[in-house]
Amino acid sequence: MRASRIIVAESITVGTPIAITFAPAVVSLIPVLLFPIPAPGSIPVSVICIVVLTRSIFLAARESMTMIYSGDDSLTLPMLSLGAHGVISVASHLFGKEIKSMIRNFKTGDALTAKNMHLKLYPIFKKLFMAPNPVPVKAALAYKGLIEDYVRRPLVELTEAEKAELIFTLDSI
Repeated sequence: MRASRIIVAESITVGTPIAITFAPAVVSLIPVLLFPIPAPGSIPVSVICIVVLTRSIFLAARESMTMIYSGDDSLTLPMLSLGAHGVISVASHLFGKEIKSMIRNFKTGDALTAKNMHLKLYPIFKKLFMAPNPVPVKAALAYKGLIEDYVRRPLVELTEAEKAELIFTLDSI
């Protein structure tokens, strides 16, 4: 089994030109996850760099038969349209059947049904990242009665206003 490497899209720990230059080589050697989460002490990367990295990764993956997974629920359908294989999902803790259906529909050629599911779930995709992960998803699971509303320190629970916003979005789906 090959080792994994995570490339953090919003803040890569190497300079942008270096990341763009070596992305195709890295993808051909080891699995890569382009994951848009800022890391402390890293160098901010522009949207242009993310686009170039994504293009490089997809092109290199095609050549090396590497599977690409979305690391962001809201980008799953767009990434599937570019050739991604699936998603490492937060929202699937709440909407697993729907996300599975969206992916299956897209892969079997029913892009319209997949798009409609994506649009239906999009508001919750965004709300689940209104605070650091896993705080919102835990609050949503607690609201559904599946777990206790508790997060370990240094994380803190959502405020009452944030919970109300999250619950409103959950109930509207």
